[in-house]
Amino acid sequence: MGLNDGFVYPALESDTHTRLIVLAPGKADDPIHCFYLTIDLDADWDLQGATAQPFPSLRHKQQSYMVVEDSDGQLIQGFTLPAFRLDSESGGGLHPFQKYTALSYVWGDQSSPHTIFLNSAPFYVGRSLHMALKRLRNTITILALSQSAPQHGNDDKSMEAIEHHLLPEGRLLWIDAMCINQVDKVERETQVKLMSRIYRQADFVHADLGYAGDEGGMQLLRLLQSISSAGITCDFNRPSPSTSHGEGQSKGSHTDPSMESVVESLWNNYQSKGKSTLPAPGLPNPSAQPLEAHGVPSEDDAVWTWWRLFLDSQYLRRLWVVQEFALAKRITLWFGTVGIDPNMVADCLGYLWKYSSNRGYYVSEGSSETVASSTSIAGFSALVDLVSQRKHIHNLENRGTEHCLINKLSLVRTTLATDKRDKIYGMLGLASDGLNFLPLVSYSKNAEAVYEDFAREFVDRGQGMELLYQVDSRVSETLQIPTWVPDWSRSLDESSIYRKHNQGRIYAACKTMPQSIEISKADSKLRVDGALFDTIKQLSNPLHHEFSKVMQNDFHKFIWEGGNLSTKLKRYPTRESHPDIVLWTLLCDGKGWRSAPEIKRLQQSLWAVVGSMIALGTGEACENSAWALQTRDIMQEGLPNALGRRWCITKNGYFGLVPGGTKIGDCVAIFGGGVIPFIVRPQSAAKDADFVLVGHGYFHGLMDGEALSLKTFKPQKIVLV
Repeated sequence: MGLNDGFVYPALESDTHTRLIVLAPGKADDPIHCFYLTIDLDADWDLQGATAQPFPSLRHKQQSYMVVEDSDGQLIQGFTLPAFRLDSESGGGLHPFQKYTALSYVWGDQSSPHTIFLNSAPFYVGRSLHMALKRLRNTITILALSQSAPQHGNDDKSMEAIEHHLLPEGRLLWIDAMCINQVDKVERETQVKLMSRIYRQADFVHADLGYAGDEGGMQLLRLLQSISSAGITCDFNRPSPSTSHGEGQSKGSHTDPSMESVVESLWNNYQSKGKSTLPAPGLPNPSAQPLEAHGVPSEDDAVWTWWRLFLDSQYLRRLWVVQEFALAKRITLWFGTVGIDPNMVADCLGYLWKYSSNRGYYVSEGSSETVASSTSIAGFSALVDLVSQRKHIHNLENRGTEHCLINKLSLVRTTLATDKRDKIYGMLGLASDGLNFLPLVSYSKNAEAVYEDFAREFVDRGQGMELLYQVDSRVSETLQIPTWVPDWSRSLDESSIYRKHNQGRIYAACKTMPQSIEISKADSKLRVDGALFDTIKQLSNPLHHEFSKVMQNDFHKFIWEGGNLSTKLKRYPTRESHPDIVLWTLLCDGKGWRSAPEIKRLQQSLWAVVGSMIALGTGEACENSAWALQTRDIMQEGLPNALGRRWCITKNGYFGLVPGGTKIGDCVAIFGGGVIPFIVRPQSAAKDADFVLVGHGYFHGLMDGEALSLKTFKPQKIVLV
């Protein structure tokens, strides 16, 4: 049972109508009183153009008077509501569309509800919504960093008010938990189809991160100020393309000892069972990037506590927030009592990405020991996605095929949603083809049926291969659906290697084999033209699939296992050395678009991992600060690819990075039209056996059609169940 299953909602007149909430003003401890107002989204004057519909204007804005009464009809208070009236001789009647603020927040724990009053009747809300409503009754001043403030101002004089938002009068709000009858499935479906319009047409979006404290907001703003200031300086000092060919080379690099030679010396000592002493690596500190040279606090500074707390908010990972954040005309992120401009956050994320190799460590306390000690790293990743989606939505030139629904669904795997079906429905408003899928929205079908319906539609639309790239090995609990249907309801069990346009990393494993995919209506099996060409022979242990669970030691051991496994291949088909095989498999290639200094830097970083573990002789990560810093580049570049995956060797002598659920004996396959090899598992030893789809993998030296020339390459119809 829900909190308000017995509450009686006023009926909506049409499929374009929605309810608004009128929030009455009040003091801190006063009961919260709200009232309903129905509007027609089609009557929005910003959409109408020159029609016969009378438009509101400033001269039509009047103060409507409303009252709050108790259950006995006694007046508690009166208040005004700014409303637009129709332009008529009588001056009566509200315009059918009223400007409103949409609330974006996290539902959170509903087990200890608070009582408010809606149309004078009791209505129950969770802690997060109750806190947001109390804040919205107050006068809200949006602060920004003053352009004339000192670069590192330490007092409130460095801030300036840029807008006084929501004056102390009745407020018009759209709030999903209150405006939609959650019990009525038909209404839910109708309102979900309107969701993108509701947030796009809102005059303002108030994003409440759910942080209850009063402290930290100003400190966070000042930190953002220091990052922004340092980033602007770095942009100004950035070398021109004509002089950047040597960028990344260290001063005195010609005289620095080779990391490889140091590691070889350590290895010889280790083999002879001598006592290992870890020398200084003799290489520059890779963390000495420009951003840190211009006033950004060090990673162990207490101010980063507020950055981590900001990133820890469940708000950033809530499913519906992706759409709400991206579509808003104007939005402010509220951290406690301080509103933060998301454009400033976006700029700072960009500066951290461009100019700091420490970026992954600012989100984790004890960075010498862990990659992430909390959910902050997930929040950082989610925030990057939110900013990216907002930029795409507000740049009409980027509304191409890469923003189809099938590609948007990769965003939902780490988001939080109460209803599994919303993992798809919540992306419809962001997709360039989202309107085409609205007829499939249904709360009468279970999640399994909804997922299969959408998967079939993707195949029918010629997007079957993009669908298969989203299948993972399902080590964790999954829905009862065919293995060719992705389970969007949970996080991936391994990272996705499929990146169609990622820094020039474009694969072509199938070369020119045409795509042919069809679904049997009788048995839900998917038939695809392809070929089996190799078999998994040996496997390492998998790396944990979550950032927050991966310790630095775990990652170093993973590299160590890969190095040991690669040495079992005496001569590699690409004629590369074993360290390079491990490096480029971990990075899923990328030599073609990386500069020579960058390649050297990554090679040194990989050797630092191996060298530190040899020197200690224990298989543990090195605690020597100089060597630990050298390992950061390979961790930040390689970890996103390695999560949830394991190293493998195939019978044909290839080295790969495959899903954590892969087993010895699984087959390596290529599907027509597929740019990345797949892992499939035969259900039996029969020649015509059906296959389970395990996922996709990277195989070094097989990503550009080389498999087609192997003697083991056998084209056939592959049936996935």
